[in-house]
Amino acid sequence: MKKEHNILQIICGLLIILFFYTGVMKIIDHDTFQFDLINAPIISKLSTLVYAVIPSVEVLTAILLLFNKTQKIGLWSSFVLMTVFTIYVGGILLKGGHRPCTCGGVIRAMSWETHLVFNILFTTIALLGIVLNKKLGRIDYKKNNLHDVQSHLIKS
Repeated sequence: MKKEHNILQIICGLLIILFFYTGVMKIIDHDTFQFDLINAPIISKLSTLVYAVIPSVEVLTAILLLFNKTQKIGLWSSFVLMTVFTIYVGGILLKGGHRPCTCGGVIRAMSWETHLVFNILFTTIALLGIVLNKKLGRIDYKKNNLHDVQSHLIKS
């Protein structure tokens, strides 16, 4: 039980670092981020929306992962973001041609192939976090219910 809890905390820590770092880097280097979005082959028509939403959602996801009460939402947000990013990178690789990277920080230095592997890894990590969170939540729920039943029996 403790091992699973520790693994979940490591997963959340990795995702917090990833999303806080990339979100903040996109905000700090907003001119480059916006330029790359406008020139991106797949999402150029959505560049204004993506420019406005993605960095904020990444930072918000990192914040959600910090707290036990919002961790589940943060894990699901991580999974959805990483799935979308993975599909995007896969689409970029399939399309070929000029491919500006819209990522923040040092992640933009990765090759597209490495980026795909990185995204698949973090998508899997987020999914594992969801599974562990659900499992640990059920165990906590059972403990609380058992405690409630015991308290009720003692009072009776």
